[in-house]
Amino acid sequence: MAAEGCPGGIATAKPGREGWAYEELWDLAVEADGSGTVERTRYRGVYLLYASPVKLVSVARSDNLAFVRKLIISSKCYKIKQLNKSDIVNYFSNRMDEPGCVDLRLRGKSKDLIVEYNKRMGAEVRKARKPCNRMVVVEGVDDIIIVAVGKVASCGPYCTLVIDEDLERHYIR
Repeated sequence: MAAEGCPGGIATAKPGREGWAYEELWDLAVEADGSGTVERTRYRGVYLLYASPVKLVSVARSDNLAFVRKLIISSKCYKIKQLNKSDIVNYFSNRMDEPGCVDLRLRGKSKDLIVEYNKRMGAEVRKARKPCNRMVVVEGVDDIIIVAVGKVASCGPYCTLVIDEDLERHYIR
C-alpha cells in the first residue's frame, strides 16, 4: 500500500542486497519516527522512506548502513502533477555552485525533468567527475521528485549520504 504525501528520503540498495537494505531502512525509519515506514518502489533496490526528515537526519548520521548504497534526506519533495517541471529545475539550478556537481537519477515519469534541465542549462546532465563540497541531488520515482542540496557524507562502508542543507540547520548535534 502506498503511503500518503511526500517521503522524507529516498534510498538505493547495493545490488543483490535489496532485502537486507530494506530491513536496514525500515529500522532507520522506525527509529527516527515511531510511525515511519519504507515503501518498495517498482524499481529494483529503490525505496521511499516515510518519516520526518529532521528526525531521519539525526538517526542517519549515527547509523552504519552496510547494504544501502545511497541515502538522500530532504524536506524538498515535489509531485510532478502538482508543480510545473520548470519550477523544480529553477529551484535546484539556482542553488548550484558548479554545474558538474549535479546527480540526477530519474525513473519513470520523472525522466522528463532531464529534458527541461538540458534546455535550461544549455548542457547535458553529467555525473560529477570530481569530489564536490556541495552536491545537488535530484532523485525521482515516477511522479515523486526529491531534491537535496548539501554536503556529501558517509552512512556506512559503501553508503553515500546527502542531507539537504536546510535540514542541517535544524539538526542538533
